[in-house]
Amino acid sequence: MKKLGILAFLLAVMMIITSIAVAEYTPDDYGWRYSGSTLKKGHGGKNSPHLKQYVANVQGDIWASGDGDCRGVDGIYGNNTVGGVKSYQRVHNLTADGETGKWTKNPLYHVFKDCGHWDYPGKYD
Repeated sequence: MKKLGILAFLLAVMMIITSIAVAEYTPDDYGWRYSGSTLKKGHGGKNSPHLKQYVANVQGDIWASGDGDCRGVDGIYGNNTVGGVKSYQRVHNLTADGETGKWTKNPLYHVFKDCGHWDYPGKYD
């Protein structure tokens, strides 16, 4: 009987750990930081300041994670950002398509949700 109680306890602990480990965020959660839609090559640049900020946050967060490098935070989703995102995706066993969609945003947001926005050139002009 004691073994059954220990087994039930271990099973409960495993379920709690699993539910924490697979926490999934929605666009309502991460939209303020990365936008609710997929970010991809061509975004940022001369587009809206909001889109540029989303791209800058992805670039900075990937660099800070140590799992990829977008070669600077400039708010432009170009070839360097695509390469940095692909590196990050490979490290996290995601499809390395270079786009920042739901599955890429979730692990990033988990780590950086309490951080401020990254600065990019011209942000305060």
